[in-house]
Amino acid sequence: MLEASNPAHCGVGGVVAVGGATPDEISGVFHDLSERRVLYQSIYPNPLMASAWAAGAPRGAVGIPRLAHMLDLDGGFDKVWSSRFSSSTRTGVRKALREGVTVECDTSGRLVPEFYQLMQQAVARWARAQHEALWLARLRLRHRDPCEKFEAIARLLGARCRLWLARVEGRPAGAFEILQGVNAYGFRAAMDEEFKGYHPNDLLVRLAVEDACEAGCRYYYMGESGWSASRAIFKERFGARPLRYAEYHLERLPITPAHRVLKGMVKQVIGFKD
Repeated sequence: MLEASNPAHCGVGGVVAVGGATPDEISGVFHDLSERRVLYQSIYPNPLMASAWAAGAPRGAVGIPRLAHMLDLDGGFDKVWSSRFSSSTRTGVRKALREGVTVECDTSGRLVPEFYQLMQQAVARWARAQHEALWLARLRLRHRDPCEKFEAIARLLGARCRLWLARVEGRPAGAFEILQGVNAYGFRAAMDEEFKGYHPNDLLVRLAVEDACEAGCRYYYMGESGWSASRAIFKERFGARPLRYAEYHLERLPITPAHRVLKGMVKQVIGFKD
């Protein structure tokens, strides 16, 4: 039996507590989880709570290093725009506007099909770059992020699910799905590389950040960066800072080491390039 918080590929989760869980509370949660007869449990905590989780995790927990980026919205959008966005990013936003990039924000789920089409295009592009079979990349997308998942999120969250779509000459050029609450969560993003020179993503982030500030969000979570230097550079142009944290596993068998070995073998066989 497997358990996860949140479910796989559904973003960060962890413990719900006013002001964030303390190390003692986290330790107590781990103790309760260890009493359950479950083969494998994973916890994917809030990166802002990394130190509390590191202090509360037991020695037997398997820690998987993660890297995310978070933009501090303190001071409001004018402060973020003038002091945290880089000059090159502000230039990119202005260029997108001059080039006629248009953006709309949908809270009904109407734009999900176009957003998902961009995701499929991105997966095909990554497959070519990484020497991965296209059928395998598409299968992984279908498993991790089926279109129905985004339709359900839009339906259940309503106005808190904000899908931003940029167009160039009427064609989808880029899209972000932002989930709003106390903070804004950049849940998924995709872009058509053909329109990279129009800087649609610069404009999309600018509008989504302004929207989050107006909604009273404290932080804008720009999502996992993995160990990709290009992703980190892109996010840091907007003033986001890197946060190192860990995902935790409780395992009755050495599942994580076995998964790493198997994954490495498959990559070697197919000539996969990270």
